[in-house]
Amino acid sequence: MRYLFWNTAKEQVDDEIVSLIVEYQADIVGLAEYRGNIAFILDELLKYNVEMEIFPSILDQTDKICIISKIPKHKVSIHRTYKNYSIYTIPHKRLGMHIIAFVHLPAKNSGSDHLNLYSIQKLKDDLTEILNDEQDEQEIIVVGDFNLNPFDTNMV
Repeated sequence: MRYLFWNTAKEQVDDEIVSLIVEYQADIVGLAEYRGNIAFILDELLKYNVEMEIFPSILDQTDKICIISKIPKHKVSIHRTYKNYSIYTIPHKRLGMHIIAFVHLPAKNSGSDHLNLYSIQKLKDDLTEILNDEQDEQEIIVVGDFNLNPFDTNMV
């Protein structure tokens, strides 16, 4: 399974997104700050025999993250949505069911260190709760734009 995440920074990059999905055979795509035409992307992908659909998410409604996938919606379970992330369980050919979280935290220059730390702690708590509720052990994948450097205090 291949994941693609891109903070498009409100730029018009629909053609580039289609090219990346086709070239890298992405299965799940998360687009932060996306302002393009998702219907155009889905239609263009059909020309390459790539069928994707939009994941259910309240984040789509807040323009935080748009998620498209080759996995049919009826196979996706949404666990949590919060202002800055959304957590799903999805099937994987080799791993079985696994958990994926899409994250988009506020920019560093917004003076949001406390909000970032709160969001990260809430994400960690939600993932822990979901894992404790699951009968089987599952893999977790967290993708997105944390708007942090890898060794920033909030990230560590």
